[in-house]
Formats: sequence, C-alpha cells, structure tokens
Amino acid sequence: MYAVRLCMLSPLLRLHVARVSILALLHSSSKIYERCCLLGPKKDGGLNAKFFEAPEILTQLDGVKQWLLKNCKKYVQTDPPTNKSLATLVVQLLQFQEDNLGKNVSKPPMTRLPMKCFLDLKPGDGVCHILANAYRFKQEQGWRRFDFPGGKSESRMDRTVDMLMAAERVLIQNRCMTVPSVFVRPDVDKNTAAKVKEVVRKHQGTVVENEADA
Repeated sequence: MYAVRLCMLSPLLRLHVARVSILALLHSSSKIYERCCLLGPKKDGGLNAKFFEAPEILTQLDGVKQWLLKNCKKYVQTDPPTNKSLATLVVQLLQFQEDNLGKNVSKPPMTRLPMKCFLDLKPGDGVCHILANAYRFKQEQGWRRFDFPGGKSESRMDRTVDMLMAAERVLIQNRCMTVPSVFVRPDVDKNTAAKVKEVVRKHQGTVVENEADA
C-alpha cells in the first residue's frame, strides 16, 4: 500500500520523501558512529567508560541482570547486581585488561578477551558468561567484593588473571569466541613464517598445515 501511494506522489514530493529518508538514515548512522567512538581509549590510553554509562546501554544490561539472577542465582543472591553495578564491573574488567594485558605490557600472561564479547549484551551472550564466571570466581575465592589489583598484590593479580582465563574457556565452550586457526603460506620466507607462528601460539591460536583448515 505504501509503495502504491508513493508512486502516486508527484516527482517533487517523491524527491522530498527520499531526501527525508536519507537524512534520517544519516542521522542514525552518525549516532551509531558517535557511540562507537566512545569505545576508543582516552588520550592517556585508558578505557573510556562513557559508553557503558550511556542510558541505552544500562537499559540493555537489564536483560543481562535478569539472565544472571535466573542462571547464576547461587552466586549473585547474596549481593544482587544492578544495571549500574554490572556496567561498573564490565569497565573494571576492561580496565584491568588494558593495564595488565594491553599493548604496553611487555609480557602479558594471556591474550585479552575480545571487546566483541563485552559488547554482546543479549541474554546468554558473551558478557553474560564473562560476568557469571566473575561472580562464581568471587564466591569461590571468598572475596567480599570485586577488587582489581593495581600492581600491589601479586597473588591477587594472579587470581584475577586466572578468572579471565576461566572466562575465556567458558566463552569458547559456549561458542561466544573461537580460537583462531592460521595458515602460513609456503611462499612466506622462513624467518617471517617463524615469527608469525610464534605470535599465533603466544595468543593461544593454532597453526594449521592446510589452508582449508584455516
């Protein structure tokens, strides 16, 4: 019906409708771009927390909260999370990764969990499993609260890294992330190929001998 009515409009009016539609699309795209820019680091290289403080993100975290209350009741019932506390925890996890597993760390103990997993905000998706693992780990370790070390406690640092490693396994088990399989072409010189393979293995990837398996 809409298509028929649109065809009946005068050429000038059709042009106006098309122009309005394009402007609306551009406005929507600019808002998405603006939100994506908020994910970028600050000038000092730190995490920009504004993205997770945005009202629409806090609203989406309500589904994550409900999923945790239903599927991880044992671990969250003593201290039920709120949308705001979940956003804060996500930011703390990302900041810990930036500080201890980021590009400025010479020998990080593991590869950072992908940002994509933290942005999967639907119930049962990546961030649900990351947070569920965190609450489980918190209870098993007897922590009264989440306290991410800033380099003062080596033992606490090690346990936090263990928590992220456990989260990585959970994400893989639930198919929220995959371990990359890399094929190095035979025409790559030996020194470069060796360096590439070393980097892949360092980041828990798999080097395959057949291109079809990559």
